[in-house]
Amino acid sequence: MEIKNSNRQHWISLGGKKIWLLKNARAWKLLLYLFISFVFILYSLLMFIYGGHYYREFEDNIKSVRDSVAIFASVSLSRIRQTEKTDQIRININPKNFRKLFLQKERALRKGKLFVTEADYIPATIQHGDETIKVKLRLKGDHIDHLQGKKWSFRIIVKGHNTILGMKKISIHHPKTRNYLNEWLFHQTLRREGLLGLRYQFIRVILNQENLGIYALEEHFDEYLLGHNQLRNGPIVRFNEELFWKEIAQKSAFDQARMSSGSYLSSDIDAFQTTKWISTPSNHKQYLKAVHLLESFRRGQLQTSQVFDVEKLATFFALTDLMGAEHGSRWHNARFYYNPITSRLQPIGFDGNAGQPVRSLCATINGSHLGNHTSQIEDSYYARIFNDEVFFRRYVKELNRISELAYLDNLFASVSANLNANLSILKSEFFRPRFSKKVYRENQEYIKTILNPVKGLHAYQYKVNENEIELQATNIQSLPIEVNSVSYKDSVTFQANEQIILPAKVPKKLVDYQNIKFVIPKNFTWDESMRSNLKINYRILGMDKARSETVFPWSYMQNDFAKHDFIRQSPNIHAFDFLKIDEELKQISIQKGTWTINQNLIVPEGYHLVCPSGVKINLINSATILSYSSIYFIGNEEEPIIISSNNSSGQGLTVMNSPERSELKFVKFYNLAASAKNGWELTGAITFYESPVQIDDCQFVGSRSEDSLHIMRSEFIIRNTAFSHSFSDALDTDFCEGKIIESSFFHCGNDAVDMSGSIVYVKDLTINGVGDKGLSAGENSEMFVHRVNIKNAKIGLASKDLSRVSVDQLKIDNSHYGLVAFQKKPEFGGGLIEATHLEMKNLKTPYLVEEKSTIVINHKKINTYQENVKKILYDVKDEKNTL
Repeated sequence: MEIKNSNRQHWISLGGKKIWLLKNARAWKLLLYLFISFVFILYSLLMFIYGGHYYREFEDNIKSVRDSVAIFASVSLSRIRQTEKTDQIRININPKNFRKLFLQKERALRKGKLFVTEADYIPATIQHGDETIKVKLRLKGDHIDHLQGKKWSFRIIVKGHNTILGMKKISIHHPKTRNYLNEWLFHQTLRREGLLGLRYQFIRVILNQENLGIYALEEHFDEYLLGHNQLRNGPIVRFNEELFWKEIAQKSAFDQARMSSGSYLSSDIDAFQTTKWISTPSNHKQYLKAVHLLESFRRGQLQTSQVFDVEKLATFFALTDLMGAEHGSRWHNARFYYNPITSRLQPIGFDGNAGQPVRSLCATINGSHLGNHTSQIEDSYYARIFNDEVFFRRYVKELNRISELAYLDNLFASVSANLNANLSILKSEFFRPRFSKKVYRENQEYIKTILNPVKGLHAYQYKVNENEIELQATNIQSLPIEVNSVSYKDSVTFQANEQIILPAKVPKKLVDYQNIKFVIPKNFTWDESMRSNLKINYRILGMDKARSETVFPWSYMQNDFAKHDFIRQSPNIHAFDFLKIDEELKQISIQKGTWTINQNLIVPEGYHLVCPSGVKINLINSATILSYSSIYFIGNEEEPIIISSNNSSGQGLTVMNSPERSELKFVKFYNLAASAKNGWELTGAITFYESPVQIDDCQFVGSRSEDSLHIMRSEFIIRNTAFSHSFSDALDTDFCEGKIIESSFFHCGNDAVDMSGSIVYVKDLTINGVGDKGLSAGENSEMFVHRVNIKNAKIGLASKDLSRVSVDQLKIDNSHYGLVAFQKKPEFGGGLIEATHLEMKNLKTPYLVEEKSTIVINHKKINTYQENVKKILYDVKDEKNTL
């Protein structure tokens, strides 16, 4: 089959016979597209028949076919209509000059970048309508995507007094290099806001009789651009990017990132048509004024609001965020018009590559820059732009304005007709040119989210004096914050004594806290109870909406916390002259004598700390001994070891995480307190944590702590040891297994023996003078009691919270309660006591047993129950609050 045309008469040759078709070319094209559509539909149906195995696939295939047909038909008809409607230009270049362009293109493809000079322009003519116009043109585009296929990009300058579509200088390029219709919408939006946007439209280009299809036509920078925007002529300046691209082409990928900021800092500043602007004295003055303004801005000698038209620049960057056109705001794409009337620079939209999803506002690229360190500002064009409070406030106001839903509704309504017309032009060639209103809606929502964070800042109370409240505060989101005041219960306001702006959080870096102060009004009396009811009042800088957050009623971590945190300090055994260190035996020996320790002693793991008989250690100045190694303190009856604090300022001994068993024999601990080091606080004057221990013939006297001896998560044996005059509990074991044998407890402020989650065998104990319980088993403990005498206690023996106590030969005398079984904590159950050979006398209440708890005496259950035993025990006037 052969299709031919003769004098616009269309016919098909079949077997040598001519079959005449249609005289009208448009009708012929319609028939051709209908034929192609039929083939496409047939193909889709075959795919459906052989591809749909299940009902769900059947529905999907039907939908796919329907949508594909609709789209294809729409595009086909659109192409037919737009072919004749679209404005077009015909470019004619003679073969010699075309070859020059071809060689330019090949050279650029080899280098990966296009570099051109004035000498690369070649003469050509352009036919537009009935007019033939002389021009000069060259290839254009920084990247080689402008040179792919046959759709090369061109910079065109019209010669003489002619123009093309009212423009003297234009660029034409493949629509996809500026993201199709999105770039057109970006410029329309700028111009709608009274900003400098370029004329941007879509045309058909024919080059030397070859139809290259649809191009984007973009206005260039000259007086015609300014005149079209009704502005007086003035220089258009920029940071010259030529060096930037040459360095990138020359350097490796690693160096490209390094050179990009360097080129901004070192690039020269010039104007478009520099020769023209320096040709006369008056023009030269304007040129220098524009260049010097931009350079003064770059060097930080003038701020953004002193150089630029603040309102226009703020709107420009806000629209850049909304339109996803950040590419056009980068330093190497920045173009500024110097307005000779206002003597301010105004931004010109260019190369936005609009329609991108926003991942960061222009103000927050690499972090918000208002208030950042000087070095950060100098290195970044964005940092310099946004490090101006006046400008930043206006920018945020503009963001807030354009983030309203009505803004995009009105924008799309105002450009609807032209948008649809241009979209139809693009669809006449491109099956699906990228354009979606959804991305702009999502960008708008992103902006609204940034302007309305869940929480703006953290604030902690630092200190309060009679004149002011001092807080530690930090910004935790991406825009600067202006702090106004602190309020107490919304009734009293404490004003800041100076302007407070908290810089935005820098991405991927920890926040920095700063101290801020607020004045306490005269005749106002501060009370510590007010700490929990303070709020800090603030605004996102530039927003009118007032916000507040609760102030944490404690201070933030001090800067030197790690340095002074006791538990993280390094061992310091070499700081004590009385210690003898044997590295071969891994033994640290305390030499005989009397020693005063006025600083903390920290013993490393992997040693044995040995103390001989007769040694006396006096702990003062809150000093404590912390050992990560086992200890062997072996005295004798004649020469016991004495560890005490003669001025009541010492803090005792702790053995932690030592797997080898420690041994104490004939050691007297006197007048010691528990270790308390800035938040690391223990309850025991003597503590063993995950460190097994055997204690024989020792004394714990006059402890000033909650527990005289506290053993946790360890195995232990205590024999022939005396506890006396304890401030609170004498012995506390948590989650241990052990034995207490032949020992005595006198004058205990609270419990004599208190255990939780432990299994303990108790034998031959004497307990006399106890403020609360003689023996206490809690939290699923097991206690075995044999031959124990308890006298002068509030409670002789208590079993609570699923604990089980087995008693054989127990005497309780002159106490308020004898045996008590109950539930204290809701996550547990009742307690159990089973006793034989029990003797009790002079008791007010022999048994106190709660329902779900059990007391069995000589195999006989006590059936008298009391409700809420905990309340009975601890609502007594002189009772403590703890069990």
